This record gives sequence, structure tokens and C-alpha cells, in this order.
Amino acid sequence: MRSIFMTGVFLLSTSTAFAQQPCKPLAFETRGVKATKSFDKIILTGSVSNGNPSDCGVQLRATSYDEKGYVVDTANFWPASTRNIPAGASEPFKYFLNAGDSKSFEIVPVSTKQWR
Repeated sequence: MRSIFMTGVFLLSTSTAFAQQPCKPLAFETRGVKATKSFDKIILTGSVSNGNPSDCGVQLRATSYDEKGYVVDTANFWPASTRNIPAGASEPFKYFLNAGDSKSFEIVPVSTKQWR
């Protein structure tokens, strides 16, 4: 029982060492984002660049709005899947939303993760 407890303490202490260089969602920037309507979908394309000092992944939220500003569709996605985007590098993305009566859209970073 004692060795299990010691292993748990070791894992906890090593995981906090990695957390000292957290990635911040607002350090990511979307660039060249374009929306194309195709039948009942909006195709969002562009790239996201990592302005953090560390390699990490980012989760983006895509939202489309109607002419009154009401949400038509929204979804979160990881443009690099389960890979880190190197510090200073960019990752292209392509994502689909339901078009409905969409007139505008936005893509914002909402969270980060350092994949191991």
C-alpha cells in the first residue's frame, strides 16, 4: 500500500512541473478566415497561429449568427486534432457549420492542451 501512495505522489509532483509553462488561449490568433456557403453548410477555412512560448494544442469555437445577431450554429473543434502546434507556427483548418440563415460568423480560441 505504501508504494502505491508514493507512486501517486510522484506522478502528482511531476505533472505540476509540466504545468509551469501553461499555454493561453488568447495567445492563439486566427488568420485569413473565410466562409463559403455550400448548400446547407458554411465551410470555414483559415489558419491559427500559436503565439505561446510552448508547443500546445488549441480548441476553437466557431459560431454563426443570423442578421439579428442570434446564434444559428456553434461548435468547438481542435484544428490540429491531438497534436501540439509548435510555438510560433500556424495550423490550417477547415470546419463546417449548418448554414441556416447565417449572415456572419466568428472563430475564437476557448481552451488549450499540451498533448504528450
